[in-house]
Amino acid sequence: MDDVVCLLHISILWNMMRHDEHTFHKCGVELIMGLLGVAKGRAIEECERQWGGFLSIPFLKQLYDGHLNVATHLNNEVMKEEEEEDR
Repeated sequence: MDDVVCLLHISILWNMMRHDEHTFHKCGVELIMGLLGVAKGRAIEECERQWGGFLSIPFLKQLYDGHLNVATHLNNEVMKEEEEEDR
């Protein structure tokens, strides 16, 4: 859990989940959607591919890369606006 906190800079807010398969899957989907901003369908797919709320490294990397691309795009837009204001 410490690795997730350090890599994604998110807080771990809840107690550890029970390992009841149905509850674990449902909680996993809700946590992935709520904390990572993943669409419900994609969260369900990942929970079915893994076991409940566990996430694969490729899934996390893809999510991170997507967020990084959005942040880079937004930063580039801000830089362009600042350059135009300086003219």
